[in-house]
Amino acid sequence: MADRVLIVTDVTAPGGVDAYTIALADAAIAAGYHVEALLDDGEGSAALYGALARRCPTARASLYHRLHDEKTRHEATENILGRFKPSVVHAVCGAPWTTVVPREAALDAGCRLIFTEQYVAPGFTFEQNTKKRLDRIYRGTAAAIAVSEAGARLLTGAYGFLPIA
Repeated sequence: MADRVLIVTDVTAPGGVDAYTIALADAAIAAGYHVEALLDDGEGSAALYGALARRCPTARASLYHRLHDEKTRHEATENILGRFKPSVVHAVCGAPWTTVVPREAALDAGCRLIFTEQYVAPGFTFEQNTKKRLDRIYRGTAAAIAVSEAGARLLTGAYGFLPIA
């Protein structure tokens, strides 16, 4: 039986994350994985929802960290994890501090976690609690991907996260 893969992002505006997420879903489906997607329920993710819903079952929930409290985001993620029971969760992160709750929930559920860091820039600051949570996520992940070498250098050098792919 093929692995069940949940692709999750809380990005709320169209752009590079959309193109990457669609390409990721297409590649996973072509490789024979059972794919579902979980997106934020805001208007900004409507186009991505439409594109993914034509490819695989796609759910929307209150995920965006600046609009929804942590309890709501955690419950929404746990609901999908419990229903779909993925063995792999691939989070597409708009920036390192996004999708923290879905990544933690995936680790807590015993899923293999893979995530892609889309945007990394010099000068990011992290609250101490967020940095501790991200350190745990990086330690627990099966793979962390940066979309550029410069981003990977910043994540490992400037921000002290474990080496990534």
